[in-house]
Amino acid sequence: MHFVKYHGCGNDFLIVNEAELIRAALTFMRTHGIGIPEFVRRICHRQLGVGADGLIICSPAPLAMGIVNSDGSSAPMCGNGIRCFARYCVEEEIAYANPEEFDVDTSAGVMHVRTSFVDGLTDEENFDDFTVEIDMGRPDWSARAAGVGDSYAGEGDEFLGRDVSVDIESPLIGKDSCGDTGLSHDVRLSSFFIGTYHTVVWLDENEWILGDCADAGRSLYESEAIDRVGRALESHPAFTERTNVDFARVTDDNAVEMITWERGAGLTAACGTGACAVAALGIREGRFDGNEEVRVSLPYGELFIRIDGTGEVFMRGPAERVFEGDYYL
Repeated sequence: MHFVKYHGCGNDFLIVNEAELIRAALTFMRTHGIGIPEFVRRICHRQLGVGADGLIICSPAPLAMGIVNSDGSSAPMCGNGIRCFARYCVEEEIAYANPEEFDVDTSAGVMHVRTSFVDGLTDEENFDDFTVEIDMGRPDWSARAAGVGDSYAGEGDEFLGRDVSVDIESPLIGKDSCGDTGLSHDVRLSSFFIGTYHTVVWLDENEWILGDCADAGRSLYESEAIDRVGRALESHPAFTERTNVDFARVTDDNAVEMITWERGAGLTAACGTGACAVAALGIREGRFDGNEEVRVSLPYGELFIRIDGTGEVFMRGPAERVFEGDYYL
C-alpha cells in the first residue's frame, strides 16, 4: 500500500487513498484475519510499522478526509491532520480546480481550506513556508456536545470551570518527575466541542500538576505528571466518548504554551483542534485579546488562532511532507 507521511508541528500522519486502503485492508484481512483497526495499529506502530499518530484517508471525489487514530479508533476531525491533508491534496493535484482555496468534507462537517505558496511548492526556498488556514467552525460549549455524562453535568448546560476528581496509578513524585505526592486530586477543567471533544486544563489553576517544576524551564512535553493526568482524564467516567486533554499555560500577551494528551493517540507533539480550544476558551475567559491572533507554542512549532466577529475560529499553521513509501503486508 502506497502512503505519504506528513507532519504538522510534530503531529505526524500517514495519508493514503481510500481505494488503495480498502484493497490493502482486504488483503490484510485475508492473510491475517483481522480488520482495519488492527491494520492501522500495526502501520502506525513506531517500532514495528511506519510510525504515526494516525492514518488519514483521502476520498477524492467528492473531496473528503477520514482519520483513524493510532489505536485504531476513529476521530471526527484533526486540526494538524487537515493541514497535512490540504498540502497532500495540493501536491498530488487532487485539489486541481483551485489549489489555493477548497472545501474538505469531514465527520465534523465541511471545513474551508486556504493555502499559501501554492506556486512554489517545489522551490526549496519556499518548502518550509507553506501554510494552511482552516475555518474550524464555532465551539459548542454545551456539556452534551462535549460528551459529558448526565450524572456529571448536573443541572448546568455547560461543563466549564468544573472540578473533577482523578485517581492516578502511583504517586507523581520521583527523582526525575515533578508534582504532588498524592494519588487522588481535583482537576479544575473545562470541556466542550470544537471539531472533536476537548478538555482544557489551565496549569495556573492546577499548580499541583507541575509542582516545583512550574518555573524550571522544563517543556510540558517532558512532564511525567502531564502524561499521568492526561491518561487519567482521557478515560474518566465523566466523558462518555473519552476526551482530548489540553494542558496550557499563558506565557505572554496573547501567547500560550500547550501540550495535548490526545484521545486514541496519547501524548502528542501538537494538536490543532486543541490549540483552537485553548485559544477560544482563553478569549472567552478574558485571558487573551479576541481582536488579535493567539500564538500557540508547541514543542516543534507554532499555530496561530483567531476568531472573527461571528465567532468562527480560524487556525493557521504549517504542514510538511516527510517521505513516501510502500507498506508491505
